[in-house]
Amino acid sequence: MKTFLFFIAVFTTQLANSQTIEISENSKAKIALNFVPNIYLGLASCNSFRVLDSAKTVFGESLGKRADEIKFKTWSFNGGFRAPLSKFLTIDVGFSFNQSGESYLFEESTNDSSYSYTNRYRDIGMPIQLFASYGNSFRWFIGGGIQPHLAMNFRNKGKYTTENGSPFEFESKPIETLNGFSLSAVASAGFQWRWNKYTSIYFTPTYVLGLTNQYAKQEDFTYKRRVLELKFGICYNFKL
Repeated sequence: MKTFLFFIAVFTTQLANSQTIEISENSKAKIALNFVPNIYLGLASCNSFRVLDSAKTVFGESLGKRADEIKFKTWSFNGGFRAPLSKFLTIDVGFSFNQSGESYLFEESTNDSSYSYTNRYRDIGMPIQLFASYGNSFRWFIGGGIQPHLAMNFRNKGKYTTENGSPFEFESKPIETLNGFSLSAVASAGFQWRWNKYTSIYFTPTYVLGLTNQYAKQEDFTYKRRVLELKFGICYNFKL
């Protein structure tokens, strides 16, 4: 019996030692995973802001009810290519399907009439950013760049109720409202974690600052986007 118990004790000790070595080797392998060129694809939760002003042309008019518009949340898609240039520099060339907009609500307190609408803008963006970065399997980023935008569509959708309670809805898609090309500055900070040989995940909050007018020249207003994007997604790593 004593011999049997001694054998069990020795076997258990050897098994524990082998597991410790295996875990240690796996940990070293994970630590040794370098940040490498990768492609990524993900989503972004977006909070839309804007700078709206009267156009400084013969078409300009006062803001009126547009001064009371509020922001609303949208979702966007993003993807691209990210790669290290050196130990402390990373380049990011992306594409994005962007959505932004604002909403308006008015309700008359003395009767049942109301008026509300949403403006939704969609465009394709091509952000190019340079990051100061640090780390290997877990890599931090901070930096920025520029993002050209190509307008896709604009939708104005709303509804109103008259004093007698009759409801009406309307929708228009006046793409001519938008400037076909606009430009923004972008600033980002976040991280990417390489958790196995082929896959990484990332989280990069990004602020988009419109530099040029998003509206066409003949419009009554000038519009410059302000969007806070919380980007997250998955990456495919090209090599070890």
